[in-house]
Amino acid sequence: MENPHIGKVSQVMGPVVDVRFDEGGLPAIHNALTIDMGERTLTVEVSQHVGDNTARCIAMASTDGLRRGIDAVDTGKAIRQRNSGQNIQCARRHRGQRRTRKNSRALGYPSPRPRILRAFHYH
Repeated sequence: MENPHIGKVSQVMGPVVDVRFDEGGLPAIHNALTIDMGERTLTVEVSQHVGDNTARCIAMASTDGLRRGIDAVDTGKAIRQRNSGQNIQCARRHRGQRRTRKNSRALGYPSPRPRILRAFHYH
């Protein structure tokens, strides 16, 4: 591990991944690390420094196939989300704007359809 920004996966516990770095190479909390797993790249976020130059990370996708000793590269920046109109509409929905027939399309919902209730009779 000659590059201080490259660590090795030391432990995998479900979505929690521990990555060990050389002295002085520990990434900041909330930094994104990328792990090349062959056909796909796994992104993890540093959530805690657990000592002994080890960062405890949370995986953003399934860790199936991840094993100890694989290189993890520090990107030097946090995970970011695009600021698109759909994300803003989603945030508005979660802030409690009421959904009505008039504003449902503006809030990103499909247009409301009348609900059909069916009565089931068992004899």
